[in-house]
Amino acid sequence: MADAVADPLTGMVAGALGAELLAGDRATVVDVPLARVAARAASSPVGAPVSRAGVDGWVVEAEDGPVDVALPRARPALTAAAPADAHGSALRAEFA
Repeated sequence: MADAVADPLTGMVAGALGAELLAGDRATVVDVPLARVAARAASSPVGAPVSRAGVDGWVVEAEDGPVDVALPRARPALTAAAPADAHGSALRAEFA
């Protein structure tokens, strides 16, 4: 499974686990391995059928009825990126 899928899934698993642990009353160290989350996701197919809707649309047939899948959209950048190596000297000093 590609990192583009495994990274956010691992973040969601870690976040859900962290939220659950916050309800407890003891300190806990948690390790959420990306490879293990990816393997679990790859072995658990999605149970809801997906079908085409129109030319560009998709619909997921959920238990409560069909749910339209939002089309992907690009969000505009809020600020310009820093020039190449703008923070390089600070990083090199930090790790020297």
